[in-house]
Amino acid sequence: MHKKILFLLLTFVLMLSFVACGGSKNADGARDTVVAFSDALASLDADAAKKCLKDGQTELLNPELDFNRANMIAEYEQVGIDQKEATAITEKIIEVNKQLVSYKVMDTETDGKKATVTVVFSVKDPTDCWDKILTSEEILLAYGSESQGAVVLKSYELLEKELETVSANSVNVKFSLENIDGKWLISDMEDKILEVY
Repeated sequence: MHKKILFLLLTFVLMLSFVACGGSKNADGARDTVVAFSDALASLDADAAKKCLKDGQTELLNPELDFNRANMIAEYEQVGIDQKEATAITEKIIEVNKQLVSYKVMDTETDGKKATVTVVFSVKDPTDCWDKILTSEEILLAYGSESQGAVVLKSYELLEKELETVSANSVNVKFSLENIDGKWLISDMEDKILEVY
């Protein structure tokens, strides 16, 4: 008799854990999509960000954000910066961008094949830093003695240091997602995302 009760009790606990994990997995999938999207934007990888969007929803991204590493490097090469320096600049820009914007997923709600994920982005405005850097003695002296690429790279290195003193503003953004063929995709997001990227 005790064994039957213990068996029923364990079966009940096991059923509860399956139900809990099922709901969590569903919410985790929606959360993972928003994390992948946010990481892609922080890494300046619009192609990866677009993979997180529902088909036909790429207009949710700011058209100015249609970039990737190869395009950024090519743009620097077009203005006469060699590939090695252009690559170093692009990698530094990505590092700095990750300092400019960080995020935390706050809440995930799922209802069948629809989900809402709330994210708080912390955004630093580098405008004042740029004013200080571009008029600094170090950069002004570098213009005459170093390559254009070296000056640009040095500017971003200085910006990276200056950002340590800049406070961040918070922006809350809600993402709407749909589960399509077992994959969570972003179907809409608040326009406030434009304040972030």
